[in-house]
Amino acid sequence: MDYSYLIEKETKTITKNRISKKMLMSYAYNFRKKRKIRYELPIVEIVDEYHLDGLLNLQIVPIGLLEQFGIEGLYSLDYNTIYISETTYNGAKLGNPKDRFTITHEFAHYLLTYVLKIETKKVNRRIYAFENPEWQANFLASELLVPTIRILDYNDGDVNYIEDAFKVSNTVARISYKKRKQYDDILNNPFSIYKKRKWINAKKNGFPDVDCVCMIKYQNENEILMTKPAKYHIKENEFIIIDDNEEADIVISVDVIKEYAFVFEEEPIK
Repeated sequence: MDYSYLIEKETKTITKNRISKKMLMSYAYNFRKKRKIRYELPIVEIVDEYHLDGLLNLQIVPIGLLEQFGIEGLYSLDYNTIYISETTYNGAKLGNPKDRFTITHEFAHYLLTYVLKIETKKVNRRIYAFENPEWQANFLASELLVPTIRILDYNDGDVNYIEDAFKVSNTVARISYKKRKQYDDILNNPFSIYKKRKWINAKKNGFPDVDCVCMIKYQNENEILMTKPAKYHIKENEFIIIDDNEEADIVISVDVIKEYAFVFEEEPIK
């Protein structure tokens, strides 16, 4: 088998479909729910099962043949095959978190392209993050291993708890914990910077015509773009940063505001 050919064929590939994190989260949650998986994802058993059922081909590659190219695994859509290093496969069977993630990542590629039918195409240009199959496979793999919805529903512990309960690396546990905190923030904090908002171009559309609470994007004194909750005062024509839901003493001039977005659906606070 010419693995260099397979690897070259999989490079410079993008997804033609836009896919949201919310959709991937939901899919991973339902995948686990259907199999009644509460904590540790039995990824090796799942991949072996798919292989035996004829849904997916699995090829264990002798030690060194993939590693010489700097990889431990590869999914080929053409052959519907996961190629996984013998070392990585055995490590995953023994519960090594890094190896478990690698095989889950390749299984995620299979789910994305073969099950969810996310179309791909070859390009000869820079690949942007939103169209990169690798971030999608990484995100789906992390959700299969530690579903954000699951740890939100059950309020499962801290980073160390997640690492131990779900048998993942500290890195994956920290990322999962951060996602959990972000979604907690989205659900409970009206000023959350993670909420999707309709951003309004300040230069093009001007500023609100009443006092209101907004999220604002502005350049600080170091010309770094900042995003903060603020209260707009029409009389003074200025924004005052909100800290812990209270007005702080930080006044932001309208001259440096790039965009703003109303916090509440009702928009202005009369």
